[in-house]
Amino acid sequence: MVIPIVREAHERSRHLFMVDVFETLPHEELTNLAELCKPTEYRTGEVIFHPETASDRVFVLEQGRVRVYRTGPRDQEMTLAVLAGGTVFGRLGLGDRPQGACAQAMEASTVSTLGQVELERLVMRRPEVGLRMA
Repeated sequence: MVIPIVREAHERSRHLFMVDVFETLPHEELTNLAELCKPTEYRTGEVIFHPETASDRVFVLEQGRVRVYRTGPRDQEMTLAVLAGGTVFGRLGLGDRPQGACAQAMEASTVSTLGQVELERLVMRRPEVGLRMA
């Protein structure tokens, strides 16, 4: 029974290695990151976050495609970005600042989140992650 767990951790580390801001991290750091980032599966059309969602975490698109958009005054949707797997997205703000946009899965997608405290600890250990995010 240990084999599936090890295989899953290895698979998650591999997905995180494909994320542009994490690609320089050593295997041990990726394994720790995989334990911190809990994945959520989204179906096509599911909303990942709304404009009023707190910006206390970043989103890591491990697999799939996500559209980030805003809704205009006449309820028209304006696409800001279409993201592919391997991307970190979302507004990481100070205080209770909201996301200010929507994110929606365009296809089946795996998205993990990394909280602000965990991200700050990672950047303290590995400043190159912060530079890549900037």
